[in-house]
Amino acid sequence: MFNSYVEKIKNCINFTNSFFAEDQEALKKDYCDKLAKVLELTVNLIKKYDTAKTHKFYFQAESNHYLYVILLMNNEGEAKWQIDSSSNPKSFEESLTTEELVNCCWRNQVNIQNFITKIFEYLTQMIEKKESYIKQKKNKYNSEINCLNEAIENLQELIDTDIPEEIRNK
Repeated sequence: MFNSYVEKIKNCINFTNSFFAEDQEALKKDYCDKLAKVLELTVNLIKKYDTAKTHKFYFQAESNHYLYVILLMNNEGEAKWQIDSSSNPKSFEESLTTEELVNCCWRNQVNIQNFITKIFEYLTQMIEKKESYIKQKKNKYNSEINCLNEAIENLQELIDTDIPEEIRNK
């Protein structure tokens, strides 16, 4: 009569045992290595396409708890991180290294999917702003070239127009 319950309980226990049998340090190392690589690549991409400044990623770390992860970059190309519920960055010296941020994320079981999603949203927005600026400059240039071409054409047309000699002499 209770066999199905017993089987479900055994399956749960087996799953739980297999989870705890896994090498937790190896899982942590894999998580930390991959998160560190994502953060390193994020910094490199920002360095490639933007100037040294403060970049903020606001995301839901867990239910009803939002965090700012702030990337501070100095003019020497160094990058440090802050994680806080406030959007006001502290000094560069008080900031975390990438390794420290990764360990903080692991310890606090930060919702990495939300964090990474916000990074990609931020990067997309950053590149779209640059694209918009370039499009604006290109459109301005094209408009000015069209104006100049039209002016050349109109002036050439006026030059090519036969005008009686009397008009010129008057």
